[in-house]
Parts: sequence; structure tokens; C-alpha cells
Amino acid sequence: MQTWKTVTIVLVSIVVGIPAFFYVCLWGLGSYIMRCRGCERFNIDNIECRTGTNIVTVDSFWCRYNDTTKTKTAIFYMDMPRNETKEYISQNKLLKITAPFPLFKAIPRWNDSMQHIPAQQLFYKKGTYKKESWMVLFDSSTATVWIELEG
Repeated sequence: MQTWKTVTIVLVSIVVGIPAFFYVCLWGLGSYIMRCRGCERFNIDNIECRTGTNIVTVDSFWCRYNDTTKTKTAIFYMDMPRNETKEYISQNKLLKITAPFPLFKAIPRWNDSMQHIPAQQLFYKKGTYKKESWMVLFDSSTATVWIELEG
């Protein structure tokens, strides 16, 4: 009788303990990714979690984090066939640009360079996450994404 109790306790411990262990590990990894502010580690994952925007296969990127202003700015040049841009816009809930043009705060020169891009190919979304604000701009012609996270 004693061995059945021992076996039951061990089995219940394993059945409950292993999933709980993996849950805690995944939760810890997610928390770590959310705390990563810079551009070195988990850059794309951090941006995806904060903005709800999927960054697909990237050919190249540029990223800068300003520790003083707590602002991350990034450009991703994605490897995306032209026939997939409509689906990307829909899945990421991007909105067509209308006047007035949304402005980036951290890098004003982006605003000047984007004024030369035809508005019909630009899509954006912006929002907040906790105490942070963010904006995503997508050029459907070049599959380029500009991102600014502030706060």
C-alpha cells in the first residue's frame, strides 16, 4: 500500500512539476525579452511584442537606442514578395496614410525623407504599451518598416 502512495505522489509531482517548470521558464524568457531595450539582443522579438507587428524575414536592418531619451528607432528591410504586401498590411492591422502625415519624434530627418514617398504606398499604426508609445510605418513598395519606440 505504501508503494502505491509513493508512486502516486511521484507521478503527480512529475505531471504537475514539469509543465510548471516549462511555464516558468517561458514566462521568464518573455519577461527578459520585454526588458531588453537595446538593439543587440532580441531586437525583433522585443519590437514584435511591444507593437504587435510581425517582422518577417529581414535582408538588413538599422537600429539605434538612445539611453537618455529611452527611445529605440529601427528600420527593417524585409525580404517580402510584392504579392504578399496586402496580406502583411491586413495581418498587422496597418492603416493607409492620410493627412496629416504621422511624424517620428526621435529622428526628424525620417519625416523629410518620407515626404518623397507616394502616400498610397505608406501604411502605419501607432499605439501605447504601458508607459511607452510606438509607431510603425510600412512602405508597401519596398517592404521597408520604420519603427519608433519611446518611453
